[in-house]
Amino acid sequence: MESKLPRRFFLFAIGFAISSVFVYFFMYKNRDLPAFWPSGKVKEKIVQSKRISDADSCYYKCLNWNEVELKTAIETGGVNFNKSKPRKTPCSEYRIDVIHPKLNEIMLNIQSCDSTFALLAVTDIKDFSKSHCNCP
Repeated sequence: MESKLPRRFFLFAIGFAISSVFVYFFMYKNRDLPAFWPSGKVKEKIVQSKRISDADSCYYKCLNWNEVELKTAIETGGVNFNKSKPRKTPCSEYRIDVIHPKLNEIMLNIQSCDSTFALLAVTDIKDFSKSHCNCP
């Protein structure tokens, strides 16, 4: 007597694949789902925030970025929780590793309050004492 288990497993796999495709296209395709992991939540919070003031404009000039380019780099970068201070009061500080076209791998030190953010420093990932921008 031949076993029906492989045939049943094959049919189950086909049904699962078809239903997964339907669920994706009908439920999740055009939706902006919230971030799930902690790094995604931090990046989402910063990207949705506004700049505090123009005090950090020196860093924008040094990086040759505007606010939109900075937020795009933050979305693609990674949050370094080992170097971040999420419980610092009154505002948290996060270190985000990004890739800059000219400076290669850099670390952005960003201060994130409730609905605002500020760029505090730009350092080299390999040498934390080396600052890329001579800003106060």
